[in-house]
Amino acid sequence: MTLLFVYILFLLIVYFCIKEGNEKMNKMILLVTCFILAWLAGNRDMLRWADTDSYMICFDNTPTFSNFDISSNPYGYSELGFYWLSVLIKSFSSSYTFYFFIIAAISIWVIYKGLYSYCCYPLLGLAIYIARFFSGRNLIQIRAGLAYAIVLLGIKYITERNWKYYFSLVFIAYQFHHSVIIAVPLYFITYIKIEKWHVILGLVLAFILGGFFQGELQNYVTDQIEDFDVGTAATYTTGVEVEQAKGLANPLIYFQVLILLVYTFAEDKVKRVDVHYYAIRAAYLYSTMILITFCMFVALSTRTSTLFATCEIFMLPSLLKAFGKNLFNIGYLALSGGIAGIFVLNYILTN
Repeated sequence: MTLLFVYILFLLIVYFCIKEGNEKMNKMILLVTCFILAWLAGNRDMLRWADTDSYMICFDNTPTFSNFDISSNPYGYSELGFYWLSVLIKSFSSSYTFYFFIIAAISIWVIYKGLYSYCCYPLLGLAIYIARFFSGRNLIQIRAGLAYAIVLLGIKYITERNWKYYFSLVFIAYQFHHSVIIAVPLYFITYIKIEKWHVILGLVLAFILGGFFQGELQNYVTDQIEDFDVGTAATYTTGVEVEQAKGLANPLIYFQVLILLVYTFAEDKVKRVDVHYYAIRAAYLYSTMILITFCMFVALSTRTSTLFATCEIFMLPSLLKAFGKNLFNIGYLALSGGIAGIFVLNYILTN
C-alpha cells in the first residue's frame, strides 16, 4: 500500500502544480519524476518482472565495441537498432542495473518530449503514463516501450502532412521493435475526414468481427504468421495466448471505448485546446478497433493496440481542460480515482 500512498501523493502534487501554473516549477518536477522512473526501472527486482531474465541473457550475449562484428546478429531478438544500443551500453558497463536504467532513461526522455508537444498538462499526462503504461513499457516490454515512444513523436507530422518526418520516425522506431509497422496505415487513414458516425461505425464493425468471426480471424492470422515465418510471433496466436484470451469480455475494451466516445462527442470543446485532436482521435480509434477485432488473442491484441492507446496521456488531460475551470475540481477528482484504480491493478493486485 506504500506504493499507492506515494502515487496518490504525486496526484495531489500534480493538482497543486496545475492550479499554481508555475511553468518552471512544473518542468522541474516533471524532469525529477522522469529521472526517478528511470532509476526505478534500472533498480527493479530482477526476479519480479516478466521478460527481465530474457533481456539479461541477451545482454550477457551482447558484445562490446572491442569485440563487435558488424556482421553479427542480435541474440534473442532481431531488431538491429536495439542491438547496437545494447552494444554501446555494454561498452561502458556490463551492469544489468545500468543497462535497464539507460534504456528506460531514453524511453522516458522521449515520452517527456511527447508530453511537451501534445499534452496541455504534462505532469498529469505523466501520472497517467505511470499508472497505465510504465510497468508494461519500461519494466517488461522495454524494446516496444522505446519504439512506441518514438512513433508518438510523429503525431504532429500527421497533422502537418509531413510524410517524410513521420515515416522517418517510424523507420527509426522499427529498428527497436518491428511491431511499429502497424503505424504505417495510420498516416493514410487520416486522409479520411473522420466524423462522429465513422467512429461509431468503426466500433460496430470491430465488435462484429471480434464477436462473430473469431474463428475465421484466428485461422487467417495464424496462417499468415506461418506463411511469413515470423518466428517467435507465432507463439502469440497459439496455446495459452488463445486459451486465456477473454475475448469481448476483456474490460480494457470497454475502458478504451468509453474514452474514445467521450473524446469524440466532446469534439467541439476538445479541438479548441488540442490542435492535434483529429490525428490523435484517429490513432486512438485505430488502436481500439485492433483491440476489439483481435480480442481472441491475448498478446497480439493488447501489444499491438497499446501503441496508440498511449494517446490517453494526451487525451485525458485535454478533456479535463476542455470542460473548463468550473468543472476542473470534480473532473480531476474523478480522473484521479480512475487512474489510481488502474495503478492498483497494475502494481499491487497483479504482482
